[in-house]
Amino acid sequence: MPPLRERKEDIPDLSLHFLQQFSNTMRKKIQGFSKDAMQQLVEYDWPGNVRELRNVIERVVLMAEEELVTRADLPTHGVVAEEFIKTNRVPRTAEQLKQIKKQRREKLTADIERKFLLEAHERNEWNITNAAKDTGMDRRNSQNLMRKHNLKP
Repeated sequence: MPPLRERKEDIPDLSLHFLQQFSNTMRKKIQGFSKDAMQQLVEYDWPGNVRELRNVIERVVLMAEEELVTRADLPTHGVVAEEFIKTNRVPRTAEQLKQIKKQRREKLTADIERKFLLEAHERNEWNITNAAKDTGMDRRNSQNLMRKHNLKP
Protein backbone atom coordinates (compact mmCIF):
# COMPACT_ATOMS: atom_id res chain seq x y z
CA MET A 1 0.00 0.00 0.00
CA PRO A 2 1.40 3.44 -0.89
CA PRO A 3 2.29 5.86 1.93
CA LEU A 4 -0.36 8.28 3.16
CA ARG A 5 1.43 11.24 1.55
CA GLU A 6 0.60 9.63 -1.81
CA ARG A 7 -3.03 9.07 -0.82
CA LYS A 8 -4.02 12.57 0.28
CA GLU A 9 -7.63 11.88 -0.72
CA ASP A 10 -7.87 9.34 2.16
CA ILE A 11 -6.87 11.83 4.85
CA PRO A 12 -10.29 13.49 5.36
CA ASP A 13 -12.12 10.17 5.76
CA LEU A 14 -9.46 8.71 8.03
CA SER A 15 -9.34 11.89 10.12
CA LEU A 16 -13.11 11.89 10.59
CA HIS A 17 -13.09 8.19 11.44
CA PHE A 18 -10.43 8.68 14.13
CA LEU A 19 -12.15 11.82 15.40
CA GLN A 20 -15.41 9.93 15.89
CA GLN A 21 -13.64 6.94 17.44
CA PHE A 22 -11.73 8.99 20.02
CA SER A 23 -14.62 11.35 20.70
CA ASN A 24 -16.74 8.36 21.65
CA THR A 25 -13.98 6.77 23.73
CA MET A 26 -13.27 10.00 25.61
CA ARG A 27 -16.95 10.94 25.81
CA LYS A 28 -16.54 14.25 24.01
CA LYS A 29 -18.90 15.85 21.53
CA ILE A 30 -16.56 16.96 18.76
CA GLN A 31 -18.39 17.36 15.48
CA GLY A 32 -15.62 17.77 12.92
CA PHE A 33 -12.83 19.92 11.53
CA SER A 34 -12.81 23.48 10.27
CA LYS A 35 -11.87 23.91 6.62
CA ASP A 36 -8.42 25.27 7.60
CA ALA A 37 -7.76 22.41 9.98
CA MET A 38 -8.63 19.80 7.37
CA GLN A 39 -6.45 21.60 4.83
CA GLN A 40 -3.51 21.46 7.23
CA LEU A 41 -4.07 17.74 7.80
CA VAL A 42 -4.18 17.08 4.06
CA GLU A 43 -1.08 19.19 3.33
CA TYR A 44 1.11 17.48 5.93
CA ASP A 45 3.33 14.65 4.58
CA TRP A 46 2.60 12.13 7.38
CA PRO A 47 5.99 10.41 7.54
CA GLY A 48 4.51 8.10 10.19
CA ASN A 49 1.61 7.26 7.86
CA VAL A 50 -1.80 6.30 9.26
CA ARG A 51 -0.41 5.57 12.72
CA GLU A 52 0.89 9.12 13.03
CA LEU A 53 -2.43 10.56 11.80
CA ARG A 54 -4.28 8.41 14.34
CA ASN A 55 -2.00 9.60 17.17
CA VAL A 56 -2.41 13.24 16.17
CA ILE A 57 -6.21 12.96 16.09
CA GLU A 58 -6.20 11.20 19.46
CA ARG A 59 -4.13 14.03 20.94
CA VAL A 60 -6.40 16.65 19.34
CA VAL A 61 -9.53 15.03 20.81
CA LEU A 62 -7.86 14.77 24.18
CA MET A 63 -7.01 18.47 24.23
CA ALA A 64 -10.05 19.86 22.39
CA GLU A 65 -12.43 22.12 24.25
CA GLU A 66 -14.79 23.06 21.43
CA GLU A 67 -17.10 21.08 19.14
CA LEU A 68 -15.10 21.96 16.03
CA VAL A 69 -11.38 21.29 15.64
CA THR A 70 -9.62 24.37 14.27
CA ARG A 71 -6.16 24.84 12.84
CA ALA A 72 -5.05 26.24 16.22
CA ASP A 73 -6.01 22.94 17.87
CA LEU A 74 -3.69 20.93 15.64
CA PRO A 75 -0.17 20.31 16.87
CA THR A 76 2.65 21.97 15.05
CA HIS A 77 4.35 18.56 15.22
CA GLY A 78 7.24 20.38 16.84
CA VAL A 79 7.79 22.21 13.55
CA VAL A 80 11.44 22.89 14.23
CA ALA A 81 12.17 19.40 15.56
CA GLU A 82 10.27 17.67 12.77
CA GLU A 83 12.04 19.67 10.08
CA PHE A 84 15.43 18.66 11.42
CA ILE A 85 14.40 15.03 11.83
CA LYS A 86 12.89 14.79 8.33
CA THR A 87 15.95 16.25 6.66
CA ASN A 88 18.54 14.54 8.89
CA ARG A 89 20.02 17.95 9.58
CA VAL A 90 21.85 18.86 12.75
CA PRO A 91 20.90 22.10 14.52
CA ARG A 92 23.34 24.91 13.87
CA THR A 93 22.82 26.93 17.02
CA ALA A 94 22.50 26.18 20.70
CA GLU A 95 19.08 27.87 20.61
CA GLN A 96 17.83 25.49 17.90
CA LEU A 97 19.15 22.51 19.86
CA LYS A 98 17.48 23.78 23.02
CA GLN A 99 14.16 24.28 21.23
CA ILE A 100 14.25 20.81 19.65
CA LYS A 101 15.07 19.14 22.95
CA LYS A 102 12.26 21.02 24.71
CA GLN A 103 9.69 20.11 22.04
CA ARG A 104 10.65 16.44 22.07
CA ARG A 105 10.61 16.29 25.87
CA GLU A 106 7.19 17.96 26.08
CA LYS A 107 5.71 15.67 23.45
CA LEU A 108 7.07 12.53 25.04
CA THR A 109 5.96 13.57 28.52
CA ALA A 110 2.46 14.50 27.34
CA ASP A 111 2.06 11.22 25.46
CA ILE A 112 3.16 9.17 28.47
CA GLU A 113 0.99 11.12 30.91
CA ARG A 114 -2.07 10.77 28.68
CA LYS A 115 -1.62 7.02 28.24
CA PHE A 116 -0.95 6.61 31.96
CA LEU A 117 -4.21 8.38 32.82
CA LEU A 118 -6.31 6.64 30.19
CA GLU A 119 -5.15 3.18 31.20
CA ALA A 120 -5.54 3.85 34.92
CA HIS A 121 -9.06 5.18 34.48
CA GLU A 122 -10.10 2.42 32.11
CA ARG A 123 -8.83 -0.19 34.60
CA ASN A 124 -10.94 1.48 37.28
CA GLU A 125 -14.04 2.17 35.16
CA TRP A 126 -13.36 5.92 35.30
CA ASN A 127 -13.64 6.08 39.10
CA ILE A 128 -11.21 8.88 39.93
CA THR A 129 -10.60 7.86 43.54
CA ASN A 130 -9.90 4.24 42.64
CA ALA A 131 -7.68 5.22 39.72
CA ALA A 132 -5.64 7.52 41.97
CA LYS A 133 -5.24 4.76 44.57
CA ASP A 134 -4.36 2.23 41.86
CA THR A 135 -1.53 4.42 40.59
CA GLY A 136 -0.31 5.58 43.99
CA MET A 137 -1.19 9.19 43.26
CA ASP A 138 -2.90 11.68 45.49
CA ARG A 139 -6.47 12.17 44.21
CA ARG A 140 -5.96 15.93 43.81
CA ASN A 141 -2.77 15.42 41.76
CA SER A 142 -4.58 12.88 39.60
CA GLN A 143 -7.41 15.35 38.99
CA ASN A 144 -4.95 18.13 38.12
CA LEU A 145 -3.26 15.86 35.60
CA MET A 146 -6.67 14.97 34.14
CA ARG A 147 -7.46 18.68 33.77
CA LYS A 148 -4.11 19.30 32.13
CA HIS A 149 -4.93 16.67 29.50
CA ASN A 150 -8.60 17.66 29.32
CA LEU A 151 -9.83 14.21 30.38
CA LYS A 152 -13.28 13.93 31.86
CA PRO A 153 -14.98 10.86 33.35
